[in-house]
Amino acid sequence: MSAQYLSQNSPHPILTGFANGVLSEDMTNMAQLADVLAPRVGVIGRTFRYYTHDPKVQTQVLETKRPIGGAARRVGFGIDSVEKTLDTHGLDIAIDDIERRNAEGAPILMLEQRKLRTLSLTAARSHLQRVVNLVDAGLTAATAGSGGAWTNNANDPIAEVDTEMKNISDACGSMPNFVVMGLAAWVGFRGNTKVQARFSGVKRNILSVADTEGLFLNPNAKVIIAETMYDAAALGLSVSLTRLIGSKCYLLSNSPTPQEQDASFAKTFYNLTTGLLTVGMPYRDPETRSDVYPCDWDSVALVNNSVAGKKFTVS
Repeated sequence: MSAQYLSQNSPHPILTGFANGVLSEDMTNMAQLADVLAPRVGVIGRTFRYYTHDPKVQTQVLETKRPIGGAARRVGFGIDSVEKTLDTHGLDIAIDDIERRNAEGAPILMLEQRKLRTLSLTAARSHLQRVVNLVDAGLTAATAGSGGAWTNNANDPIAEVDTEMKNISDACGSMPNFVVMGLAAWVGFRGNTKVQARFSGVKRNILSVADTEGLFLNPNAKVIIAETMYDAAALGLSVSLTRLIGSKCYLLSNSPTPQEQDASFAKTFYNLTTGLLTVGMPYRDPETRSDVYPCDWDSVALVNNSVAGKKFTVS
């Protein structure tokens, strides 16, 4: 057997705390995409219930008056409850003996933390790709106007976004509060002359995200430009850097304070008991002359209100 566990893989409390802090920070720094597209919701244990929403019921208005001694109307969530088990994820990272020797007396904890930061970045990027894939597959294509042909100056991107915002509001009762554009979509949007005309009479050298916020039907919608890249080629092949969203523009209604029963488009559920990421005590791999740090976490991203979003493919 090439590997021997030294501690029955019990959690490493110091490194687990460090890794969770880094993971949270890095997920936020990656254009805030992971928490915008599918905000995190903690659940107790690996098995939980999530809710798919029925807009017919969730927008009901009930008579609240009742006679003395009479029954009150009972509030229902208007949702279907589905039992789900969190997916198990894991990554390992190793410290070679020569890396320890080359540390030249520096605290071993610093070397461990550098390694865990590298792992957490990989975990965050991998989670982000899963979320983008889920959201992209779950969103219905926008059909307003040209449907995203924004490099054609005859089309008005803002009018198209406004139409779809109203369509989403009509379908689920809330307007999108996030407009997420890939870099190619942002280039097409801000280069459109009808967008630029909104700023006629004002000297502008560049159209910023701050300028764009407030233009849409929901003036409080947050605009986010997604530029995160990943290597689409398998290990051993030449690098193929690809943007996660690219030419897409997502309109999403997601709660800034999500919980199991709100009507967000998508959510990421994770295990509150174990946290975002658990670092196990290292084990020895004698064949590679390394100490291996196992890292595990339980989470799953799900669409739970499919009518609360739309997507444009910008061309």
